[in-house]
Amino acid sequence: MEDPEQRQSSSSSSSEEVVPNNTEQRQIPREDILSQRYLEQLRRLSQYNQLQAAIHDQQQLRRVNENNLLQLQQLRRMNENNLLQLVIFCLINCTVIIS
Repeated sequence: MEDPEQRQSSSSSSSEEVVPNNTEQRQIPREDILSQRYLEQLRRLSQYNQLQAAIHDQQQLRRVNENNLLQLQQLRRMNENNLLQLVIFCLINCTVIIS
């Protein structure tokens, strides 16, 4: 037959395995809080990086658009110049033919 003290000690040891001690119970929520804070910081950092990337893309697009506008203006000036040269060429050649 089993001694009552042995039964009690065996039951107490099994209860210790099932229920963690108080220090472990306090550490788990603290670790969860730290994990949540860390995840929140990562989320904020990710949002910040996305915003910075969007701002950079907008600035780069603005520069490309400004450059394209300058090139378009230059092409218009060249076209006007070519048109003037064509008109002058035609006037010279037409007067030579008529004379």
